[in-house]
Amino acid sequence: MTPDEFFRKFSVKCFYHFTDLRNVSSIKERGGLLSMHEMKRRGIAVPAPGGSVASQRTDAINGMDKYVHLCFFNQNPMEYRAKEDGRIEESKFLEVSREVICVEGVLFTSTMSNVRGAVAVDLVRASQALDFDAIYGKVDWSDLAQRGRVVAARKYEILVPGFVDIKYLRNI
Repeated sequence: MTPDEFFRKFSVKCFYHFTDLRNVSSIKERGGLLSMHEMKRRGIAVPAPGGSVASQRTDAINGMDKYVHLCFFNQNPMEYRAKEDGRIEESKFLEVSREVICVEGVLFTSTMSNVRGAVAVDLVRASQALDFDAIYGKVDWSDLAQRGRVVAARKYEILVPGFVDIKYLRNI
């Protein structure tokens, strides 16, 4: 499946990246979102990292630190945990243009990418393996099975290699 086919099949408005409001000025200064690996390479200290030390370590071990992590919803279990743990004081979900999936090397995961056994795949494989209907279809919230599909889909990630240019960020 190509991005155009994906957009024709699903009503995709945007994707999301959550961050602490304290990070927004740095994102603007840098011209977009940098992966953790790229920030470390440039010697940039993140004012308020959303990931825990343990999750950052796991990302580095698995090579997931080389990607900017996006989600499909403006709610995310990792954001909730970061707020609960005090790493994020006030969150902002940045809206990321859907065209970002046209960037070379974008991958998708069916769970949070730092979970043991997480496999990152391209859009063709993602269209076969991920339940995009749970994201973009009509959901009967009274049906526990359908609700469970959406809860699972909230853990999906879109991984953009290295950098998301500010041109893709709508509400920065």
